[in-house]
Amino acid sequence: MRLAVCDDEPAARDELAGLLRAWAEREGRTVEVACYATADDFLAAAHGAFFDAVFMDVYLGEGLGTQAVASLGDEQRRRTVFVTTSPDHAIEAYGLRAAHYLVKPVTPEVVAEALARCLPDDAPRTLTVRTATGPVPVPEAAISYIEVRNKVCELHTDRGLLRTYTSLDALTEALDPERFLRVQRSFIVNMARVSLFGSGSVEMDDGTIISLSRGNRTELRERYQRFLFAMARGLR
Repeated sequence: MRLAVCDDEPAARDELAGLLRAWAEREGRTVEVACYATADDFLAAAHGAFFDAVFMDVYLGEGLGTQAVASLGDEQRRRTVFVTTSPDHAIEAYGLRAAHYLVKPVTPEVVAEALARCLPDDAPRTLTVRTATGPVPVPEAAISYIEVRNKVCELHTDRGLLRTYTSLDALTEALDPERFLRVQRSFIVNMARVSLFGSGSVEMDDGTIISLSRGNRTELRERYQRFLFAMARGLR
């Protein structure tokens, strides 16, 4: 397992690397922890190799770690943990699909939680979709949004489009209510896949624009903000 730590402060870099090695020893894992003092050094390594988890300081000299991570591929960003002295960049970090956001000083417990978010889950929450060819289990994290067309629900997922006659009401009940939001009568969105929450619509990470229900836009925005803050506090 390859882990990376990028921090311009030697003491903080060494401390975090030590916590990662201690975690690996407790878990019986073999790890290689690569440490970098600058974003350029990290990016030079990351563009030629994949890390199972990246711990990135937000403030790197005159630059920002968020800017460095923005140039990485989607899967690597999803395995990034931002570490900083301030929560100011938390929403920006989750806009990059980061796994977690830690505020210094870090502890063995929060490092373990962050690694659990980065590493593949042995039992991810799934939704079983009844299709014309039979039931199909789909990880909830792979669902971007669901829409109704002519009484057929279409699930837009990382694996492609799935169609089911299961009602949108039933799908709403089955999905994680803390992660999925019914933004109007015909659409459910995965809040983790929203890239922009506007005054009258949301933009998904694939560029799709979905209008918000006119009657409860304030409530929808409040739920989305609660989701973001729960993510920033490590509750999701």
